[in-house]
Amino acid sequence: IRQPADGDAGLALGIGGAYLQAEYMQADARFWGADLSFDYALTNRLTLNNKTSLVYAKNRETDSYLPFITPGRTDNTLRYSFEDRTSSRLSDSYLALGGLYVGRQNRSDAQSDPVLAAPDAYFLLHAEAGTQLQFGKQQVELGIVGSNLLNTSYRGYHNRLRDFADEMGRMIMFRIKVPL
Repeated sequence: IRQPADGDAGLALGIGGAYLQAEYMQADARFWGADLSFDYALTNRLTLNNKTSLVYAKNRETDSYLPFITPGRTDNTLRYSFEDRTSSRLSDSYLALGGLYVGRQNRSDAQSDPVLAAPDAYFLLHAEAGTQLQFGKQQVELGIVGSNLLNTSYRGYHNRLRDFADEMGRMIMFRIKVPL
């Protein structure tokens, strides 16, 4: 990305106000990183799940980092599965609690993102519970999912409107799934 030559800091003025402006240019780039994922059974009912992602990208001609490359992130979840009882209509019941940590994109200098400064790192707490319920011969999956349970104010690096508003706050969803 290159800032406009007239020094207007990446803003274009129009009838509706100021708009972000950028010019995208092709470059010889080198990407590297890792996506890691594993499940580890702590007990026969308790499982730890980890998903981690690290991505780096550099412009080989200018030796500067490319813009808009996601910062490092890790999501860890503990899941407890309840014992199925043969006399119960419930099966596959579970509780899960986890946290997502997204680091600050500290590779965004004036060359890699000339318009917006990188937002701070953040941590989001999430939880989930679910079960399968038997109604005669029909099985129904029930669940509840909560995201950003601490109602953390944060701004995502990939959101181009991050200088204007926070991301979504606490969210609770109920899920009912009836297989046909």
